[in-house]
Amino acid sequence: MSRQWTSVGYDLKRAQHLLRLRMDDALAAHDLNAPQYSVLEAIQNNPGATNADLAREALVTAQTMGGIVQALELANCVERVPGEARRISNRLTRTGADILRRARRDVQKLERDMVDGIDKSKLESFSKTLSAMTDKLRASESA
Repeated sequence: MSRQWTSVGYDLKRAQHLLRLRMDDALAAHDLNAPQYSVLEAIQNNPGATNADLAREALVTAQTMGGIVQALELANCVERVPGEARRISNRLTRTGADILRRARRDVQKLERDMVDGIDKSKLESFSKTLSAMTDKLRASESA
């Protein structure tokens, strides 16, 4: 089926959807899905992050993040640590760090395969364009 029109938003959503499906396939071997993987990465990059911090990073509601963290805690991938006041921080367990390390290899391979054969300068330009579009959308939401 040929398209006679183009929509950047539709093209982004289609690529994101296919990437998510492929990530879920690759991550199934690690008993993870894409949102869980993203949360493990976010916790490793920000040890001690709260559920609210993680929800903002992942662009999901606090309620959704609570479910993701709870599943990771039950799988012994994340531990919740009480802090000052009512703050509860999230940290990777050794199991979580091991699973993340193995899963990351599969995700990185998927990403390499996705861009294989695309000129490096085009990828850099595309990345800058996506960042500029994100900045514009953020600016318009606060206006």
